[in-house]
Amino acid sequence: MIEDKTGLPMREKGPFAATTLLSLMRDHPSWCGVPGTPVKNCRAALGEALDDGLALLVKRDGADMNQWRWGAEHKRCLQHQVYSHLPLLDWVSDLSVSSSGGFYTLDRGGGSGLFPDLPFARTQGGGFSWSL
Repeated sequence: MIEDKTGLPMREKGPFAATTLLSLMRDHPSWCGVPGTPVKNCRAALGEALDDGLALLVKRDGADMNQWRWGAEHKRCLQHQVYSHLPLLDWVSDLSVSSSGGFYTLDRGGGSGLFPDLPFARTQGGGFSWSL
């Protein structure tokens, strides 16, 4: 939405804070429309986004939401750069684990889109710095 309206390459900057997006939708309700289609209100655009997300999860994890598990979709990808591409060694060198954190938690993990079959994969992690 922001990229379409501003022309800036925002996808390269990664996810945005939810409060920023909500503020933009509140302050610029006309931005919620898709170019070439009738302008929708933000509530309708958010509803469509939720429906699309749920449809993706149903396709990937089944229709029974009680069986959905966070860790099935959110994995910290720890694959060896060479061995992960070699049959027989790929499964031995893959140390990927379920990741409990989301983008707004202490166990923060960002994705990079490196794994198309794992859209919620964590390929980056939070850091800790110490200063006096």
